[in-house]
Amino acid sequence: MKIRIIAALLAALALSACAISQDVRPVLLAPAAEVCIVRNADVRPGFLEAIERNVSQRGYATRTLDAGSSPQTCPTVMTYTANWTWDMTMYLVYARMDIYQNGVRTGEAEYNARAGSANMGKYISADEKVAELIAELFQR
Repeated sequence: MKIRIIAALLAALALSACAISQDVRPVLLAPAAEVCIVRNADVRPGFLEAIERNVSQRGYATRTLDAGSSPQTCPTVMTYTANWTWDMTMYLVYARMDIYQNGVRTGEAEYNARAGSANMGKYISADEKVAELIAELFQR
C-alpha cells in the first residue's frame, strides 16, 4: 500500500515538472483601432508577420515601428519576444506580447513551455500559438 502511494506521489511530481503555462490579460480596444508593433530583431523571421496577420484578422490596423521606439509613439503599441529551443525538433518555448495604451501597459499574453520537458503539447506550431494568444489578448 505504501509503495503505491509513494509511486503515485512520484508520478504526480514528475508530471507537475512538465508544465506548460499560458497567462493572458486581455486588452480592450475601440473597433478598428491601430496597433503599432515594435519590431524585435532578436526574434525569428515570420513571428512578426504572424502577429500582424492575426491582429489584422481581429479587425485592427497594424503599423510596424522600428526597434527602440517608445511605447508612446502611437496610442496602442505592442512589444513582443519569443524564443525557440531544440528537443527532437525546433519548437517555440516562450512567447510574450505586451500592449501599451498611451504608454501604460494594459494587456499581456505569455506562453511558457520551459518546464514542459516531457509534455508533447510543447510541439504546437508557432503560428497556431500566435493565433491563440492574439485571440485571447484581443477579445471582443
